[in-house]
Amino acid sequence: MRVERSYKHMFGWSAFEQFFRMGIQFAVMLVLARILTPEDFGLFAMLAIFIAITSTVANAGLPDAIIQSKSLTIEEVSSIFFLSLIILVISSCLLATSAPLIAIFFKRSLLENITYVMALAGFVGGLGMIQSALLSRELNFKAQGIISAISSLVSGMIAITFALNGWGVWSLVYATLIGGVVSSVLLWFYHPWRPRLFFNVSLIQSHIKYGTSLLFARLINVVIANLPATLLSKFYTPQEVGLFNRANSLQNLSVNTLSGIAAKVAFPLFAHAADDSKRLERGMNKALKGTLLITMPVAVFMILLAEPIIKILLGNQWLECIPLLQILSFQIIIWPLHLLNVNLLMAVGRSDLIARGVMIKFVVVIASLSLGVKYGLLGLAIAMLFFKCRESIYKYILYEKSN
Repeated sequence: MRVERSYKHMFGWSAFEQFFRMGIQFAVMLVLARILTPEDFGLFAMLAIFIAITSTVANAGLPDAIIQSKSLTIEEVSSIFFLSLIILVISSCLLATSAPLIAIFFKRSLLENITYVMALAGFVGGLGMIQSALLSRELNFKAQGIISAISSLVSGMIAITFALNGWGVWSLVYATLIGGVVSSVLLWFYHPWRPRLFFNVSLIQSHIKYGTSLLFARLINVVIANLPATLLSKFYTPQEVGLFNRANSLQNLSVNTLSGIAAKVAFPLFAHAADDSKRLERGMNKALKGTLLITMPVAVFMILLAEPIIKILLGNQWLECIPLLQILSFQIIIWPLHLLNVNLLMAVGRSDLIARGVMIKFVVVIASLSLGVKYGLLGLAIAMLFFKCRESIYKYILYEKSN
């Protein structure tokens, strides 16, 4: 009952975090779009898949295991922390050692040095993930909201300051690094937990099993999510990559804000109600209805007003983004529903079903993108919309079968 009574409070802080963070990112994007070139954004976007894979491996699903677990000892949390730290170090080092190969792959020598800095950014940003998981487990979204707001504001100010001083793509790189430092420092400051000098893998076997299934599923999802931009990066110019990235980032601000509010609160709440199927079903139905009530008008707004949005916010150098934004904005309706279903499966401990589903998804994505890439930017946008529609429906079917 305490959890249910405090739902509005938690939802409010989650909404504050998402709207403030996305609002800052949106404002920063508007300023940077008039200072930096599409090529600057394109160069930064070329690394997206490698950074995302590194971040996913570093996470390894272990923070989610902390949130989902019904009981957790101090020794278990310490063991998870040290295992996470080992994985974080290895994944960051692998990204750094891959820097020369990444530069050769894209035929852009500048990417080598950028990759080194982004590897460091991933490491420092990941140092606070256990504290973040503990805050979510405790349903403390107020602290997370404050931390996110501060780190977003600092990184945004850094990006704009560096861009105004002619740093180009490096303004995006160093803003990411500094934002990660601020976030991790604040997470350690806000949460009193500190690891004990204790490490026993046998104590956390169930957590590792749960996290491994999530890791596998998320790795496939990361590859799928970044495959369109990666294909563009390989076969098209940095300017075309930048155009696609801006259109996708613009609609992602809406998608991530709306889905982030619901998903951040949904997972820990669903996990608390995992043993009560009726309560879980009521919560899911309310979440679905509430999400659709918000996402439908936003999607219609983005689709119908794409042209004035691009002209007013980004300027005439981004006009080619208009049809891309219109197509991609349909995801505003689809993707939050998908994330709710994923969080429901995670809460009931069925990470195995999530992992199983991504294999079919991968085949569908490869087929659709192989066809879509032949038709340039619009083809890729349509292909992305198609497989995300299919994914939302499939995750719902998986949950129904699990009952």
